[in-house]
Amino acid sequence: MVTKHTEVKNSRGIHLRPSGYIAQAFHDYPGTLRLSSPGKETVNGKSALSILSLGLTAGSEVIVTVEGDNEEEISQEVCRLLSAVYDYSHGDITIQQ
Repeated sequence: MVTKHTEVKNSRGIHLRPSGYIAQAFHDYPGTLRLSSPGKETVNGKSALSILSLGLTAGSEVIVTVEGDNEEEISQEVCRLLSAVYDYSHGDITIQQ
């Protein structure tokens, strides 16, 4: 089991589009992916609605817990996506570099 902490940097927080993007990225991961934020319940990180239920705004701390194959790599990628700045200006969701 690997646990990491990250911070939401997207100015609009993790709303429906980034939640869906993150959930889709790990949908087929056979292990367990859990997300939580201080004072909130732990949710399934492979479910967009569960991620959305955390109400993550810019500056929110997120605790990422991964159990299964490639825990370190998966946890790093989840943290990268949670702390990314998203761009929707072209209709599709992209991550700003």
